[in-house]
Amino acid sequence: MDKYGKKKSQTYTKYDGKNKLSTSANRVYLDAFKKDTFKLNGKKISIGWSLQGEYHYDYDVLAIYNHDLTKDGQHKTFLFCWHKQKPIVLVDESGKGNVVNLHVSQDKSLNGSFSNIMYGENI
Repeated sequence: MDKYGKKKSQTYTKYDGKNKLSTSANRVYLDAFKKDTFKLNGKKISIGWSLQGEYHYDYDVLAIYNHDLTKDGQHKTFLFCWHKQKPIVLVDESGKGNVVNLHVSQDKSLNGSFSNIMYGENI
């Protein structure tokens, strides 16, 4: 993500597994997985932290990176997930509130790098 951020002239904060990760939309990860409703393509999904991809959820989140664009709630939060035994990168750009509308990342470079890591290729 450091390389990706430099390419985009952005700095991403990684969830470190210990300290809460807050976005400018007042969303706090990991708390959000328990208190907010997550939707993908308008449908509610089961999603949560699962460092080793233990299949606890439909979307097991393995890593989280956030970049706040503005102080008024604009942010880009990447959720690197394991879904149906495949890697997928979901993006949270939702504003303030308890509904998180996710979309699948369309960034081929980012998706490819995550797939390579998950499948142990070209690392």
